Amino acid sequence: MKRETKTTTIGNHEYTVEALGSKEARKLFFELLRVLGPTVGAGVAAGASFRDLLSDASGVDLGAMLRELPSRLTEKELDNVLRLLGEQSTVDDRPLTLEVQEEVWAAGHLKEMLSFLRFALEFQFRDFLTA
Repeated sequence: MKRETKTTTIGNHEYTVEALGSKEARKLFFELLRVLGPTVGAGVAAGASFRDLLSDASGVDLGAMLRELPSRLTEKELDNVLRLLGEQSTVDDRPLTLEVQEEVWAAGHLKEMLSFLRFALEFQFRDFLTA
C-alpha cells in the first residue's frame, strides 16, 4: 500500500515527504518528546497551550526554549532526525540523503533546513498537532 505524501516549495526547491511507517513514526515521536518536552516546558508559561506555541502567541518565551535546546539535542541526534526524515523525502525529485542535504542546505541555507524540518514534522504528526 502506498503511503500518503505531501509536497511543498521551500526556497528554490520542491520537497515531497512520504508518511513514515508506524515503527519509525513512533521512534521519532518519542525521541522528539524526550528532547523537546523539557525545551518546550522551559518556554511555555503556565496556562499556555501547545497551540499557543505553534501560533507564536504571547506566553511563549522562545529565548528560553533556544537556551534549553542545545543541552537536549546533540548534533548526532539532529543528524538522526534528518536522516530518518530524509529517507522518506525527496528534493527536486532526488532522494534527500545526508549528502544531498549537505548540498542543498550549504552554508547560508539553515533557514531552509529548519523550514523543511517544520514541514516534515507537521506532516508526520499532523493528527497529534491538530488534536
